[in-house]
Amino acid sequence: MKSDANPDQSLYWNEAPGQKWVSYQADLDAMHENVTALLIQACEPGTGESVVDIGCGAGASTFALARSVGPSGRVLGADISLPLVKKAEERRTELGIDNATFEFADAQICSFREHEFDLVASRFGLMFFSNPGSAFTNIRAGLRHGGRITFAAWAGPDRNPWFALPQRIAVDRLGPVAPTPADAPGPTAFRNASVSM
Repeated sequence: MKSDANPDQSLYWNEAPGQKWVSYQADLDAMHENVTALLIQACEPGTGESVVDIGCGAGASTFALARSVGPSGRVLGADISLPLVKKAEERRTELGIDNATFEFADAQICSFREHEFDLVASRFGLMFFSNPGSAFTNIRAGLRHGGRITFAAWAGPDRNPWFALPQRIAVDRLGPVAPTPADAPGPTAFRNASVSM
């Protein structure tokens, strides 16, 4: 699937960079373990709930959500990266998790069943939309009345050494690069929590 709504991100996550996330899945899961725990705590997924995990990657957050909703609940992991969705499905089979499924889909435009989910959750997966307003409108259609959206997003480089330090080193060695718009699709697009969409 090539996403016509978000072609740059579709290309990025389905080619070499997406494959690197597959290769380093165990390291990345360990690195983001605390964020996953904070996301689950903030979501408060209930037993028996129906959840969609957007930008599920190789499945770590989906599996945590599946454990939280229990056997009577269900979790759909959706991601724009086919390599990561395939890895997530392999892991689901290995782990024997029956209440999670994975779908290769762009949440910005895919058709969710109306009022299908109690909860939309995401660990670092919602900042890549080319049109966040349209994406959240589409996602909202899949939420039941009283449903909720909870997600983790990166802070901007001014409060985030994980991005700022490598960027500073790269600029020192390679020279400056043309700045990109601060709200362009990417990890820090939602760095300003007060921005409305």
